[in-house]
Amino acid sequence: MRFAFNLGNAVQIFVFVAILGPIFLGLFQNVVSVFGQKAYLDIAGLSANPLHTLLSVPGLSTAVLTSLSTGILATVISLWLALIFCIIFLQKIVKSGKLAMITMLLSAPHVAVAIGLTFLIAPSGWVFRLIASISNFENPPDIFTINDPFGVSLIAGLVVKEVPFLIFVIIASITQIPVKSYLCEARALGYDLANCWIRIIIPQIWPLIRLPAFVVLAYSLANVEMAVVLGPTNPPVLSVLLMRMFLSPDVTLLAPASVGALLQILLVLFVFLVFYLLEVLFRFFGKIWLCIGNRSAIFGIIFPWTVQFSFCVMLLGCFSLFLSVVWSFSSHWRWPSVFPEALSFQTWIKLAPNLVLFLGDSILIASLTTLSAIIIAIAWFQTEKRDNAMDGKLLPFAICIPLFIPQIGFLFGLNSVFLKTGLSGSWFAVIWCHLLYVFPYVFIVMANPWRSLDPRISKSASALGVGPLKQLLFLKMPILIPSILAASAIGISVSIAQFLPTLFVGAGRISTLTTEVIALSYGSDRRILGVVATLQALVPWIAYAGAFFISRYIYNNRSGLVGISQ
Repeated sequence: MRFAFNLGNAVQIFVFVAILGPIFLGLFQNVVSVFGQKAYLDIAGLSANPLHTLLSVPGLSTAVLTSLSTGILATVISLWLALIFCIIFLQKIVKSGKLAMITMLLSAPHVAVAIGLTFLIAPSGWVFRLIASISNFENPPDIFTINDPFGVSLIAGLVVKEVPFLIFVIIASITQIPVKSYLCEARALGYDLANCWIRIIIPQIWPLIRLPAFVVLAYSLANVEMAVVLGPTNPPVLSVLLMRMFLSPDVTLLAPASVGALLQILLVLFVFLVFYLLEVLFRFFGKIWLCIGNRSAIFGIIFPWTVQFSFCVMLLGCFSLFLSVVWSFSSHWRWPSVFPEALSFQTWIKLAPNLVLFLGDSILIASLTTLSAIIIAIAWFQTEKRDNAMDGKLLPFAICIPLFIPQIGFLFGLNSVFLKTGLSGSWFAVIWCHLLYVFPYVFIVMANPWRSLDPRISKSASALGVGPLKQLLFLKMPILIPSILAASAIGISVSIAQFLPTLFVGAGRISTLTTEVIALSYGSDRRILGVVATLQALVPWIAYAGAFFISRYIYNNRSGLVGISQ
């Protein structure tokens, strides 16, 4: 018993060091680099105040304001649309199982969705081609539909990508409360459907979806991938501005960029605090509003319009991904044709030799990262103590810290540490950095199924003389294969989408589909861009489909598999 307890502590310490250690190392290195560069600048006779240099960067204030506005608006709109969609369509979706459209958007990487949106809403995109075929204007309009200075296209891209994620989160949380009985009681008291949800259901599910909502908020405030493709360009959002400074050949910009990385983290934490204070205010005034008991149907008037808009947002995302596929197979598609003049495999065949290398590297990194995350998660669940308060409350927040901290805030500092240790540019370093973002999702997906196992199974097996390893392989694993497969699919999709960890820590020696598609987004041939974007989205789709069909096969043949294990 003493050995199991010590082993559990060792696993917990390993997880915290492996997941949180790189973050604190990167933050510490950023602070150290500020003072180190300051001393170097003093010697060189240049400006020795990194903060002053950062504040003098042209467009910094605009970049900060754009980051705040796009991040906050995208999160609020996404959360509102997801809630309304679930309120109206929840029962129909769950009963019919029609989640294909949501799953397709959920599994697609952010960059693939952003590229598809450029094909759709760009001045020479499909929407304006359709308008041109009706109105007969000859040239594309000279307007900002992408890369607009206000970040409207960036907000649209973030909303299209985050709404499906929040819908899944809300559906998962709703299963934990008796929604049907609450709705029946509220309707009996004279409240319409909208008021039932706003007054009763949403206050109960908010604590369950608060963590994922803050993850969406953190990503929206500090994302780089979608901001490069859809966001403003001059000046860009703060995260892209800092990335340019870090990658600049001018070494005097490293210290100001490090200060900016710390500023990015402070901005995210400040917005978190504001949202928390708003939650406290809503909770206080919400109690007063509930006591009034007003049965106004104003929400019922707003809901139908919002529902149609949320459905259109997901259709927009799916059609954007479809356009990437069409562009990848188009041979000639001149303006203002609505449909390609000819289709061929020529672009795919021409790019095949290079694509095989990028695809192989991407799949290898994603597979090794996901496998490592699953092994670590299983080790944790095998050795955790059910009555440990840290496992129940502290752990979910601790392992999600990498999702809250902006990547630009610590990855460059972490790469500096890897440079000193000789790990920079190695496969090990890239996989480790991907693991920081894959492990939280894998752990969360596997946690509830694993902890829901009946403890009497292990007790009965132990009484029959079956050791812990055999219990894991022949009792627990067969039961938990569906959750492991689901975690594997999610882990692969998360790893495939990583850009900054590969860019910084890979040091240009390791290229993946994501780094390639972002490099091609700077004005490349649309056919080539369509091929790479399609291939990047195809890998997660195959992972999700494989997990689904394998789980279905195992379920249909479970009696035979049990016989084999015996």
